[in-house]
Parts: sequence; structure tokens; C-alpha cells
Amino acid sequence: MTYCELMLDFFAPMNFTLKIIRKILWILGIQFEIPNKIAKISRFVNSPFITVLYSAIRYFKRKQTKKISYKQVFEISNKLKDGNDGLRVAEFYRDPLIINWMLKYKWTIEKETLETADSNYYFSEIRDIFQFIALKVYSSDRKEYRGFLVFSISIINLDSVLKILDYHFLNHEDHRYIALLAMKYAQKFKATRIEMPEDLILSIKDIPLINLFLRKKTRIYLFRPKNNNSPLVISSDKIYLNYCDGDTPFT
Repeated sequence: MTYCELMLDFFAPMNFTLKIIRKILWILGIQFEIPNKIAKISRFVNSPFITVLYSAIRYFKRKQTKKISYKQVFEISNKLKDGNDGLRVAEFYRDPLIINWMLKYKWTIEKETLETADSNYYFSEIRDIFQFIALKVYSSDRKEYRGFLVFSISIINLDSVLKILDYHFLNHEDHRYIALLAMKYAQKFKATRIEMPEDLILSIKDIPLINLFLRKKTRIYLFRPKNNNSPLVISSDKIYLNYCDGDTPFT
């Protein structure tokens, strides 16, 4: 499965230097974990650089964002209204019940809540910050419901990533707002990378020099059919992989 990363930390001076040092040491067989204090200093030093980049991108698209409004919610609607971005024939479908379950029961926990958490999964991961952000999107006058989208923000040491997870809009053209809304929250949390489904890249391709920060990446998914007549075998050449397949939304 192919997806994309918007890597705004690629030219951030301190991040870039530390990652090069860590890469060289890794090649030499030396495992080096960047201390928390240095990571915090790096985030502080790079913060103005990242803020300027996000501000420039959002300014270029400022006219689009005026056409919608939105509000942050704790859960999405249990029923999806029919739209023109219908389901593909062969895919692993995530319905609203699954998404709301994910929003309520996080696998990944924050360091500050580690001592008080009493219902963690045994495979929980720890982050400095980990949050889900669910938005309901409306027309600019808030009279027309347009759709929803869900982000996650994860910060640990030098890695601060916002992921564009589930989304559903009544009109496929409204997908052009998703990356822009993601950048607003990425700027708020000083995220240095945004991961997104490949389909959403077209909405920001017209931004000058954006290709300098875009990278295509791939994930490999493995499956083992129970028998030769299983649904996986029958549909194996038709399966469409989504960005949220696997554990991606939870971590």
C-alpha cells in the first residue's frame, strides 16, 4: 500500500543534524537514543521554522478554508449518510462503531497518564503526547453537514506526527479541505510530519515547492487464507488497501 508523508522537518536545522548523527551511528552499529532534554530543545529551536512553513502553506489556501466550518467532537455519527464516495467492492471497511471505539479506548497512552492508567492493553505504547482529534465539518454558515474526519497526533522525542485517519464526506470534492484542516492542527501541535492517504495529495499539489517536502512510502500487508475458497483468495486481486488498514490508526 502506498501512502504519503509531508515532511516539514526535512530542512529543520537541528532535527536534520540529529537524525544524520543517529543514522551514521546506526550504520556503525551503535544504537543512540536522543535524550529527552535534547529532543525538547530541538523542538523549541525548530518551532519557528515549522510555524512559518505551515503559515505559508495555509495562507496560499486561505480562500478555501473560508468555505467551511467545523467543530471538534468526542465521537462521530453512528450512521453514515450516502455520498458519492461509495465503498469499493473489496476492502476492509471501518464503520462508525469501530471508529468511535478507537476514539474511546486508546492503545497508545501518554506518559503523564501512565501511573494512573488502570485499564491499558498489555501491548500499549507510550508517547509524550498522543491524542485523537475528530471533527464534524459543515458549510461556512453551519447549516449544512458536509462530513467528518479523524486525525491522530503522536509526539515522542524528535518524532511528532499527525496522521489523517478516517474521513467521510457527502461530496467527494470536499476532500480538498482535509489536508488543510490537518495542517491547522499540525501547526498547533508543532507536528513535523503529516501522514496521509495518497488520494489526498492532489488537493495540495498546486502549492509552490510542496514537492520538496512530499515523500511516497509503502507498507506491506501479509495475509494467510484459510483455504483456496476463502474470500481472501477470491478477492485477492481486487483488494483495495486503505491507509487505516492494520494497526496504523491505533499507534
